[in-house]
Amino acid sequence: GFEVTGTVANLPDGRVELAAEGARGELEEFRKAIQDSEIGGFIKSETKFSSVASFGRDDMGGSCDVMIVGDEVIEFIDYKDGMGEVLLPCDQIDLYSIMGLSLMFNEVTMKRIKTVRQTIIQPKLSYRGDNGVIFIDRPLQEVLDLVSIYKAAAEAADKPDALLISGESQCKYCKHKGACSTLANVMMEKSGVVFANLDVSRQAANKDPHNMDAKQILELLEAAPLLRQLLDAVEVEALRRLQAGELIEGIKVVAGRGSRTWSYSEDEMVEKLKKFGLPKDVLWKTTLISPSQVEKVVWTKRDGSVKQLTDRQLKLMGEEYVKKSSGKLTVALESDSRPAVAVSAVALFQAVPELPNWLIS
Repeated sequence: GFEVTGTVANLPDGRVELAAEGARGELEEFRKAIQDSEIGGFIKSETKFSSVASFGRDDMGGSCDVMIVGDEVIEFIDYKDGMGEVLLPCDQIDLYSIMGLSLMFNEVTMKRIKTVRQTIIQPKLSYRGDNGVIFIDRPLQEVLDLVSIYKAAAEAADKPDALLISGESQCKYCKHKGACSTLANVMMEKSGVVFANLDVSRQAANKDPHNMDAKQILELLEAAPLLRQLLDAVEVEALRRLQAGELIEGIKVVAGRGSRTWSYSEDEMVEKLKKFGLPKDVLWKTTLISPSQVEKVVWTKRDGSVKQLTDRQLKLMGEEYVKKSSGKLTVALESDSRPAVAVSAVALFQAVPELPNWLIS
C-alpha cells in the first residue's frame, strides 16, 4: 500500500498516468526493501530541503518531489514538465541529494545507505518517443564528495569581484538579466553589435544576413536564445524603472491593445442580442476540439466516475483518426533533438567517375 502524493500525483493535462507509471516502476524495486527495512524505510513527497546544515547558508534550498528511503538505497526523484530534456547528473538533483542526506538521516542510518539513486521523470518527452524516466545510481561517498565543490562555488559567487559568466541555463531564470551588463556585452559581441556612440539600431541594420559567411550565421543562431531572453528581460526592467518614477529618455509607458468582453452574463447577452434579430445559430458557435485537447480531456459520468481515454483508444485515434501535417521549416542547432529535413538534392548526388575512352568512342 504505497501512495505517491504531491507533484507527481497531481499532474495536469492527463500526464499523471505516465508519471505515476514511471514512479511505480521505481517504487517496485524498493517495495520489499522498504517493507523489510530495519530503519523504518519510507516514501515522502514535496520534501523541503534547507542548505543550512550542508553548506552553512540558507539560499540554496528547494523541494524534492519524491524521496524514497530503504536500507541501502535512497532515491531522489524530480519531475520536469517541459519539453527541454534534462540529463543526469545535474546540479539541482545533486543539491537535493546532499541536503537530503544531511538533514534526514542520523549516523546509524547513514552507515546503512550505500547508493544514491537520482531520477528524473519527464512525461512530455514520451510524446516524441524519448524515454520519460531516467536515473543514475551513485555511490554514497561520491555524492558526499560534492559538498566541498558546491560550497566552494557558492562562496566564490559571494565575492564582490566574482566572475560573471553568461549562459542560457544560468541566465534563463535570473531576475537580474535585464540589467546585466555582462550578458548584454556578450550578446552584442556575438551579434557583432557594439554600444559605441549608442548607435545600436544602425549597427544592427547594417548586419545584412545576405552578406554574412556561414560562421557568422552560426554564431548569431547560437546566441539567439540568450539574446531573446535579454531583450525580454530588458523590457521588463525598463517598465519596472518607469513605473518606479525613473525617467529613461526616448522611452515611455503606453497601454497595449486591450480586449473587449460582454458587460453582462452570456444568458443576458443572448436575450439582448436576440432582440436585435440575430438568430440562434449566429449567436452560438461550436467547433470540434483538437487532437491534443482530446488526449488531455477528462470528463465525469452520471455515476460520478471520472473518465479519460484509454491507451487503446489513444492509439487508435493516433493511427486512424489523426492526420499530421509537416510543420513550417525552421533552422535549429545541430544539438537539437529533431531530425534534419532534406531540403536540397545536392547531398543525394555524388561525383560521377570519368567514363573510360573505349566507352566514349
